Formats: sequence, structure tokens, C-alpha cells
Amino acid sequence: GIKVQCGFQDNQAKGLPLIMGLVILYDPQTGEPQVILDSATVTAIRTAAASAMATKHLARADARVLAILGTGVQGRTHLWAMKTVRPIERVLAWSNTRDHADAYKAEMEAHYGLPIVVCSTPEEAVRGADLVCTTSLAKTPILAGAWVRPGAHVNGVGSHSLDAREVDSDFVAGARVYVDSLEAVPKECGDLMLAVQEGRITLDHVVGEIGEVIAGTKPGRRSADEITFYKSHGVGIQDVATAQMVYQKALRLAMGTQMRI
Repeated sequence: GIKVQCGFQDNQAKGLPLIMGLVILYDPQTGEPQVILDSATVTAIRTAAASAMATKHLARADARVLAILGTGVQGRTHLWAMKTVRPIERVLAWSNTRDHADAYKAEMEAHYGLPIVVCSTPEEAVRGADLVCTTSLAKTPILAGAWVRPGAHVNGVGSHSLDAREVDSDFVAGARVYVDSLEAVPKECGDLMLAVQEGRITLDHVVGEIGEVIAGTKPGRRSADEITFYKSHGVGIQDVATAQMVYQKALRLAMGTQMRI
């Protein structure tokens, strides 16, 4: 399979998705194209699903209050994903655009029946949460280490360049850090590399990849008070695996449009 995708920061103002692209799957025996999917939908699903897997293995079992920093597409799919792995009872939501946060509250309360509290600041949301997902377009930190409760787990999702970060160096230095790809860290992870540049951590501060925790070759959470951080970059196999699941379900339900290429 292959994913071809670009992000356009101005698209939201035009009523268009931030992400534009395609995921294409091919028959592994013949090379024949099997399915073409909108990459924005696949990305939204697989990113949140990966965060859910990290949360399952790193967050405390009794985490019930979720903070969502950034109320766009990923803020929506991450609420869905967190609910699948933890007994979420309350959501604290923040956006730098109040109208977006209010719309999120109305939509998510109607869909899930959960109380959604719109917070005036990210600090208010983070201080009240056991579980935090940063799903914003921020270039500078929206989460400070001083705000995070002992025992909390944070999924960092939004930033994907060396000059951008959603969490500050105090947080990174004080957290037990995991990633989805060690190879991606020096290439695109400002959340960690800026902390390295500031002399707060070295790359050895990263415990390992979340896949190693799942496989049992690296330890996860060690205590109830430990703060854990999963930094998501996204890896191609997630897109291919998610697209394959969508394709198989579409075949079972006889959905989609058939075409000859």
C-alpha cells in the first residue's frame, strides 16, 4: 500500500479538510490496485487508534477525566478512542477558538452522553485531568510540566516538525517518554528535539517504542504516580493496516464505488 498526503494550514478557512491525500492498496500477488481511500479519514482513525493502544498500556487503569487540547478532527477521534480503553466520565476541552470548543461540546455531548466542560485555558484542562491528548496545531507549548498531575498520561499528537511542539521541556524532562518510531524522533519531533537542544534531556531519555511495550520487551508504567508521555508521529504501516480493515469491511457490507482503472 501507499499513502500520498499533504497538509494545508489554510484549508479550514475555506471549509476544506486540513489533510488532502489518498491511500491506495494493491494486490500483493499481482500488483493490481484494490481500493482507493481518502487519506484524511484513514489518518484520523489510525492516529487515534494508536494513541488508544498507548493509553491502554501506559495510563493508569482508573483514569476517568480526559483533557482534549485542540477540538478539531483529531480531538473528536481521540475522545472516541480514549473511551474504548478507559472508563471516561468527564471531558475537559480547550481550543484557542472558543466557537470551535463550543461546537465540540455540543456535538460530543449529543453523541456520547458525556459531560464536556469547555475550559478557558489549557492549564485549566490539564490540571483537572488524569489523561491528556494534545491534538492542536500549536507551534509553541500548550502544556507545561507544572500543570500535569502525578500519575497522568499524555498523548502528544499535533506537532510534526522540528520547530514545533505542544509540550514544554519541563514536562518532557519529568515524564517517562515513549514514541511510535525512534527513527522519526531526530527528523520531525520538536517536542523532544527542542528539549535536547535546551540541554534538558538526551535521546536516551526515550524509553523506547510503544510496540516494544506491547511486545513485552520494554517496561511501561512503573508506578501509580509516574507521568507517562506517548509522542505520536505516525508510521506507514498504521495507514496500510487501517485501510485494509476498512476495505474488508466495505466488501462485507457491499459498500463503495466499483471502477475500472
